[in-house]
Amino acid sequence: MEEMIQAFVKVLEQFKIKYAIIGGIAASVWGKPRMTLDADVVVLLSIENIADFLKALRANGFLISESSEPKIISRLRRFLPIKVRYTKSISCDVRISSYSIDQNAIERAKKIKMFNTRVAIATPEDVIVYKLVRFEDIDKADIKTIVQRMGKKLDFAYIKNSVKQLSQEIGDKNILNNLHFLY
Repeated sequence: MEEMIQAFVKVLEQFKIKYAIIGGIAASVWGKPRMTLDADVVVLLSIENIADFLKALRANGFLISESSEPKIISRLRRFLPIKVRYTKSISCDVRISSYSIDQNAIERAKKIKMFNTRVAIATPEDVIVYKLVRFEDIDKADIKTIVQRMGKKLDFAYIKNSVKQLSQEIGDKNILNNLHFLY
């Protein structure tokens, strides 16, 4: 995992791509550490730079075959996540920023030294918002440990407003029901 994060951040910095790590790694920073075999990352990447970005990832050890590149580019252009493998079991799940929460998470991210690399980690509030959207058992566990650890330091008004805005952007009012989990 350490080597993959270093290689991925190197490519992001090479292209001056703003990003935030938003998944289990971020939840482990703000809550309770747990094992994860992927890094979930949202990036500010222009559509025109996707092919060069993939080429740089490949040059830095990521397993991207040229034959799969058109499919990957197509998914990214539609703002869908892609899985970029570093080894058979370790990967990055990458998505281009498309929602206000993505832009907020990237702008608000905290640079934290991890694996001898300064990494942009989404704030605990932004991680909670992402987890409230997906809201599977692992997400609920992550939310619980973040709330337990961060407590009154959390900006619950920001979380509530972000969930409301994202609910409108996605067109899914059911996400608002997940807010009850925080209280």
